[in-house]
Amino acid sequence: MSLDHLYISSFSSQRPTVTQDQYGAGAETFTTNISSFQGRLQQKRTNESQQSGKVTVTSDHNLYCDAANDINSKDRILLGSRTFEVIKPDNSNQMSIFQKVELLEIV
Repeated sequence: MSLDHLYISSFSSQRPTVTQDQYGAGAETFTTNISSFQGRLQQKRTNESQQSGKVTVTSDHNLYCDAANDINSKDRILLGSRTFEVIKPDNSNQMSIFQKVELLEIV
């Protein structure tokens, strides 16, 4: 059973890698993990808060995509100019038909 017809957006993913500079200090950078995959993004909720005079907006989403995509909890998901942190990848449907990935939008 394929759910491909429900995946309406094209995403990419990045995975953190640690590199060392000439002085041996480590720096985390993100490199492309999956250059393109199809999925569907669903917004769960948006929170707005004010702290020290600065308004902060966080937005939680679910991403539904093929279970074969290699996504883990340290990755970032890109949709156009939008960037999301992976909170929890979940492939618990046990049938490997799709996976639900909980995301937090970086604003």
